Amino acid sequence: MSESAAWDYGRSLPPFRWSELPDFNGGAFPSPIRLRSDLATSNPKLGTITTRYLDDDAVEAAMKGFFFENLHFEIEIDPLKDAGHVEVGADKYHLVKLHFHIPAEHTLDGKLSRMEVHLVHADPKSVGVVVGIMVEELTPVLQAQGKTASPLVEFFHKQLPKVTLPHTGVKSMTKAPKPHSLNDGFPGRKSYFWYKGGLTTPPCSEPVFFHILDTPIYTTTEIIEKFAGYVPGGNNRPLQPDNGRPVEYCPG
Repeated sequence: MSESAAWDYGRSLPPFRWSELPDFNGGAFPSPIRLRSDLATSNPKLGTITTRYLDDDAVEAAMKGFFFENLHFEIEIDPLKDAGHVEVGADKYHLVKLHFHIPAEHTLDGKLSRMEVHLVHADPKSVGVVVGIMVEELTPVLQAQGKTASPLVEFFHKQLPKVTLPHTGVKSMTKAPKPHSLNDGFPGRKSYFWYKGGLTTPPCSEPVFFHILDTPIYTTTEIIEKFAGYVPGGNNRPLQPDNGRPVEYCPG
């Protein structure tokens, strides 16, 4: 186990002490930050987001593993396999990791969502490219408006039984309905905030280019509560100073 395995979100080595870790690699542009529509510069030239992920079976076959450590969930894709990619304008980025935070890490116009999913991609220039999506509770009112539970959250949720934790004893595996793909889990509108930041978990390396969608996806109260039960107290890094960096907005 690496020395970074000692970090956590509020017990032995909380976020304000992560800089004490031997491999800490954060810099002047930490994440997450507050994102505000009135302060972001509109830039349609950033490029629209198009998802090209493979179906659930292919993503599962490409998974290197499902990890739970330091209250951090992560699905890692084998670098020798393909789970699909995302296109931002003319650029293509292959999916390498997926993880969730409860509650969300970024705030959008002052709002903190119930959850936030990060899809982490590989960039040819060796920097991280993250697509972030807010997750809200699917209330009866939203259902009446035609909103439905996102297959993206359901895909991650069905991996939870692979995790064995002392306070749950969960060991079994369940299969989700098919067919689905991660593409189906995205909101119809893919407008987003863009900024240069860093990883929100140790070693907090920079740079990472964030694309945070401003339209949420939804999941059931039951799923939110199940995730929350695995991360008592939450697993979101506190908001960081923006240090004067620019934030841009692509209307999609």
